[in-house]
Order: sequence, then structure tokens, then C-alpha cells
Amino acid sequence: MRVKNNKANGFTLLELLIVLVIIGVVIAAVALSIHNSGSSQESRSAANIFRARTLYAEQNAILQSTTIGLAISQTGYQFYHLQNKPPSEVIYWQKSDVDALRFQAWPKSMDLSLHLPDSPNALIPNQLPEQPMIVFNPTGGVTPFTLHIDHFTVRGQENGVVTIE
Repeated sequence: MRVKNNKANGFTLLELLIVLVIIGVVIAAVALSIHNSGSSQESRSAANIFRARTLYAEQNAILQSTTIGLAISQTGYQFYHLQNKPPSEVIYWQKSDVDALRFQAWPKSMDLSLHLPDSPNALIPNQLPEQPMIVFNPTGGVTPFTLHIDHFTVRGQENGVVTIE
């Protein structure tokens, strides 16, 4: 004797809902990972550009036997050249007119903090300080600093070595 199965072919409503929930979770995970990797890439790019520009400033200071300063704020950073005006020997900082050393704005929504030897967090929220906080001297030395850009850290050592961690 043969028993007939009365179940119709197809899926139940519960099975369809479970599949839709699983698809929704996967799509949400992919969307979040794409967004986070974009933010991470932007932070990495900002850290690399900052490091390259500081190394360029350091090399300029050595090659031109001059002192170059760097001011950093929450909005961006600017390089300066130390100027001596004879005959009165007035010394002042002038914003750099070299393209690679002009003002550079940070990408939006970066978490930044700057640590200098005498200051745990030296960043000014909205404007650049009136004078540089970091100095590159003609002998290759630099004011030690640690700049956190999101989860990347750029360190400048007294001997002029600038690294990203």
C-alpha cells in the first residue's frame, strides 16, 4: 500500500521570511564593510600624504639651509619658512609659497590628536595657530611629535625620522 504525501511543492511563508532575513543581514554586513574600508582608506591616504609632505619639508630645510615650521589644527596644516629681514634682523614666520608646502585641509570627519613634548593634545579646533608647533631645522632635526589620524599614527623623531604605524 502506498501513502500519498499531501504536502504541496513550494516554500512556506516562514521559510521565505528566514531567507529574506539572512539576505538582509548579508547585505548590511557588506555595506558596512565597504563604508569602513573607504574611511580607513581615506585615513591611510591622509597619513601618507602628511608624512610625504613632512619629509619634503625636512629635505627642503636641509638643502636650503633654512628652518621650516609646521602648524596643525583640526581643519588642516600649513608649513612656514623662517625669514630674516636685514638690516634690522627682524625674524618672523611666513606661510610657504611652495605648492607642496601650502595649506592642506584634512578630509572631513577625521579623528585627530597631536602630541608634542610639552603638550598632550596641541590641536586647535578651527584655526591654525599663529606660529608653527613643529620645526624642521637645517641639520635634519625635527620637533618630536605624534599625530593620530583615526587609527593611524604618524611619529616624528628628533633625528628627523617620520614613520606611520
